Amino acid sequence: LPGTWLNLFVTVLSGVTEGIGLTLFIPLFHLISGKALVDLPQPFSGIMASLEGLGVTITPATLLVMIAVAILSALGLGYLQRVMLIRAKQIYSRDLGNAFFQGILRADWGYSSGRSHGEIVNELTLECGRAGNALGSELMALATAVQIGLYMMFSSVISWQLMIMAIGFGVL
Repeated sequence: LPGTWLNLFVTVLSGVTEGIGLTLFIPLFHLISGKALVDLPQPFSGIMASLEGLGVTITPATLLVMIAVAILSALGLGYLQRVMLIRAKQIYSRDLGNAFFQGILRADWGYSSGRSHGEIVNELTLECGRAGNALGSELMALATAVQIGLYMMFSSVISWQLMIMAIGFGVL
C-alpha cells in the first residue's frame, strides 16, 4: 500500500502525543491536591524538571493548556492518518484496476469475449474496491496494534498494577 510507513509513523506520533497529554494529568492532579512538584515520582518529576528547564512555569493553567494542545494535536494527527489511509487506498485501487484492465484487454480469452464489456468492467471495479478496503483494514489493524502497545507503555509508567487490571477487565 503506498505510504504505509508514513501512515504508521503518523499513527505512532499521534499515540505518543496523546500519551504525553494523558501523562500530564498526573502532575495536574498533584498540583490541584496542594502537593509540591518535588513530591512527584519518576518519570513525572523528570518531565516537570525538563519543562521548567525550558522556561515553562508549572501551574494548573499551563498544564491544562499543554494537555489540551497535546490531545488536540493527537486528534489532528489521527485525522491526518485517516486521510492518508483513504488516499493510499484510492491509489492502490486505481493502480490495481489499471493492471486488471490492461491484462483483460491484452488477453485473448473466450470467457471475456462472450460477456458484455460493461459487466466485466463492473466486476473488476468492484474487486479493485474490495482489495483496497481489505488492505486498508489490514493497515488499520496494524496501526491499532501499535497504538495499543504505546498506550500500554504509558500505562505501565503510570501504574503497572492498574494496567494489569485494565487488561483483565478488557479480556472479560
